[in-house]
Amino acid sequence: MKRHEGMIETKKGWTSIVRRFNPRKSIGIKLFLFFFTSVFIIVSVLGWNAYRISKNAIVEEVSDSAEQTLNETRKNVDLILGGYRDFSVQFIADADFLGQLRAFVSSGSNSLDYLDQQKAITSYLQHTASSNEMVRSVTLFTLDGKAVASSVDKTLSSIPKQSWLKEAVKTKGEAIWLPASSTFVTGQSSIGHARVLRDYSGPIAIVLVEINSDALSKPLGEVKLMSSKSSPDITVFDPETRQVVYSSLAEEVGKPTSFVLPEAEGGNSALQGAFTMEHTAGQDNLNIYSQSSVTGWYLTGQMPIRDLLSLANRILVFVYIALAASAVIAIILGYIMVRLFAKPLVRLKDRLNEASMGPSVFPYIARTRFAIWPSRPSGRLKWPGPLHIKSRKRLAQPSTL
Repeated sequence: MKRHEGMIETKKGWTSIVRRFNPRKSIGIKLFLFFFTSVFIIVSVLGWNAYRISKNAIVEEVSDSAEQTLNETRKNVDLILGGYRDFSVQFIADADFLGQLRAFVSSGSNSLDYLDQQKAITSYLQHTASSNEMVRSVTLFTLDGKAVASSVDKTLSSIPKQSWLKEAVKTKGEAIWLPASSTFVTGQSSIGHARVLRDYSGPIAIVLVEINSDALSKPLGEVKLMSSKSSPDITVFDPETRQVVYSSLAEEVGKPTSFVLPEAEGGNSALQGAFTMEHTAGQDNLNIYSQSSVTGWYLTGQMPIRDLLSLANRILVFVYIALAASAVIAIILGYIMVRLFAKPLVRLKDRLNEASMGPSVFPYIARTRFAIWPSRPSGRLKWPGPLHIKSRKRLAQPSTL
């Protein structure tokens, strides 16, 4: 029996607590929740908008800076590779060499002076190649793909067949650039530059200039697209074959690139620009690119957005701190508001409830500045009739904060 009574008392206690903190029945809780929610929402909206605006501003600023850096680097690379393009032009500009080369190719390997002509041409190639330390070899091929002379001391028959020869013949004298490969003459990873040598009579032979890959690694390896230590490296790829021409990771050279160029108007790829794109790993990247005017290759850089937002993340941390501080301040101010405004309202409500229960407590209220019912001359009160009993009972409820 006592246990049952204890359970009843406990239930009443919990009911009283719930009723006390029920917003529907507590003026104080209503005021507190209204003030707390208003402050928290205002701080949240302002803080989040500040973070969003700063994040977009940082990404835009870094994008412009990185794109400008990449364009300057591309111009430097074009200047360097343009020098190698001019290097091959000197073979066309030398009329004596072209005449000697045509006589050599036309004579055939069975002629008596073939070896002397080959020796003279080889000496000319060696002298020309030695003028540039980045040139590994200069080799001449006939139009049908046979190597006939080279600046390196190597058996010509051991030089592998070159798959790019047919492409070079189709260009009719225009220079072509070959991605980094170890299948050229020296067997080392090199960049190839080839063109058809021709005179007024037509094409004579094809010259291949094998360029050391360091010609790209030196101007590209020192460039930082970002000021942070996590600055990405620049990668170069050929848009026609999508083959990586240069990368700081040697194992990536020669493999297909994962960089996707955006399409401009007309379906062609833009020459330069920047855009954001979701990577295969699920993170957003800032991609920048710039096309070389000499080779047609694209210089690219990929930067994870999360690495760019290190400064914006500090703002986000500050927003969280401001939210926590605003919550504490709102609680304190809300409690003060309850004490200042809710308490007097509750006391007034309690007095009205007491007054509605009978005349024994009414004289206390009648002596105040507020007159609930006008007193009769005799001092006796005329209480509401039976029609007001329900309303009096409804008012006679315990008030809560």
